[in-house]
Amino acid sequence: AASSIVPTKRYKTYTAAIFEDFSQLSGFSKIDRESVESLLRDENWPLTLKHASLVKKTVEYVKFNHDKLPKLGRKLRARALKGLHKKDTKYTSVAVVLMKKVVEETNSAVQMNYYIEYFLEVIAQLLVSHSNVFHYQAVSLLNLILRQPLFVENNSGVIHFQKVLGFCGAIKALEIDYHILGQIGGDSASKDCSALVISNCFLCFGYLLKLANKFKLNLPEEDVLLDFCSDLVLSKIMADDAGKELIRSLEDFENRQSLPRSYPMLSESLLSLFSEVNSAKTLSGLLLDKLLKKGAFCSGELLQSILLGLEKEIESFGGTISYLYETFMEACTALYAKDLVQACNLVTFLFSSRILGFLDVDVESKAFEQWLYLRSVEVEEEDQGGRGSTLKDLEARFARSERGERRMLRFLCVLENWAMGEDVGDESMKSTLKELEERGLALGYKECSLSVSRVALKDPTDYKDPNICPYESQIMLEEMLLALGSGTI
Repeated sequence: AASSIVPTKRYKTYTAAIFEDFSQLSGFSKIDRESVESLLRDENWPLTLKHASLVKKTVEYVKFNHDKLPKLGRKLRARALKGLHKKDTKYTSVAVVLMKKVVEETNSAVQMNYYIEYFLEVIAQLLVSHSNVFHYQAVSLLNLILRQPLFVENNSGVIHFQKVLGFCGAIKALEIDYHILGQIGGDSASKDCSALVISNCFLCFGYLLKLANKFKLNLPEEDVLLDFCSDLVLSKIMADDAGKELIRSLEDFENRQSLPRSYPMLSESLLSLFSEVNSAKTLSGLLLDKLLKKGAFCSGELLQSILLGLEKEIESFGGTISYLYETFMEACTALYAKDLVQACNLVTFLFSSRILGFLDVDVESKAFEQWLYLRSVEVEEEDQGGRGSTLKDLEARFARSERGERRMLRFLCVLENWAMGEDVGDESMKSTLKELEERGLALGYKECSLSVSRVALKDPTDYKDPNICPYESQIMLEEMLLALGSGTI
């Protein structure tokens, strides 16, 4: 039936007829102003209305004849690479525009599997070219692929995700190049060229972030993606002049050209990771490292300004603020050895009454945990005063708490975790317990051993209770022995 709509014999001439109009190879320059202006007016440039019928017939044919998709993919790849080799902007752009039409019409996971390898090969070649038009065509084609139903509406795109994620490094380098090019200056056409490419790079990062959070494959390329996007978001929050100017000029360009807002989309994709606790932990660790390196917590005023700005951004994009502060609080125990002053400022801020109102945690146990880690860090003489002040603030949080068995048990668990995690020796433990006792918190901590040398599973037939899994009690005993470090299995 499909062949009767578009006969095979005629189909073979359609793409050839389209390319005949662009067979005069013209070359290009780094900044092709005329082509960029044409692209801003019409994304299908350089195709015109006279080519519309041929394009429609080609796409209709492959839509109803999936076995022809590999052949068309190879043909378009060959045309695009020919134009690249001859350095012809229009000829190559025609091939890319036709690729976009194919993606829009044949976009299921099975259909895309027929041609995606050919299209991604073209994207890779376009990204390493020396033409701003080719760079735009590469990133816009990749964006179009990432917007298709197999990625957005269902999970079938997971089979292709690693292939598209592999472009993170190249797109990052491209964005940096055009950012520098925009800073150097030039006329309005040159700035529009840079803004057009950067806008599409930001959109691409946003789509990739959403898919990474959706598929949760934990691929190595995701680290590059998170690292770069967090730098962009922090540059705005920290009022970095270069970052703010980039975002402002980009927004002006997109408003003027009625293009999608790329930076808000990227920010939303990144900060919405705070809607789930595991992804929030990953992002929090990355943000903390970057903020420490930038000296963001050197003063209380600067710290408060940055974290309140980050809080506002997270809230506006649907993230959970408590995840931000809870994960920051968990990470603080490892920060004292890196930068004592900034870590103390951060802990003081996190234990303020306003921030504690967001958190669903046992404040006394958390304060006790921070006190233990901060007390055990070796510091220079000039830092003793700052540490002492923070220790007193933390002590005030837990030393006067209610004395009950449940409270003491929580403190003992915190003490045990600290001792095992930091490999605390006997003398250090005795010193800590003595200091706590002097401050009115006697924990009665003692090391113990069950003196068990071997654990063996019992025969399941020995269990008579039908409500108990035969191996459940034995497994629990094994886990307990492993936690206490006694015995072998």
